[in-house]
Amino acid sequence: MSDFTAKLQIQKQALEKAKEARSKAEATKEQLEKQREQLETECRALGVEPEQLADKIAELEASIVDGIKKVDAMIPEQFRR
Repeated sequence: MSDFTAKLQIQKQALEKAKEARSKAEATKEQLEKQREQLETECRALGVEPEQLADKIAELEASIVDGIKKVDAMIPEQFRR
């Protein structure tokens, strides 16, 4: 009989740990959802829809590279190293 009791006790502890892990995961999920909402709001305030972020980042990177090339072309060859 004590073997069953011990197994039940182990299972009860495992269930408690699982409940705690679930509660932590739910809290984390809630925090991340709030953070996502805040970031989406910030993006929209900057005039970019969240779904278009990757495209906008690529566009900005291309613009930076273009600007660097233009500046580099303005510097005399002898000073570039």
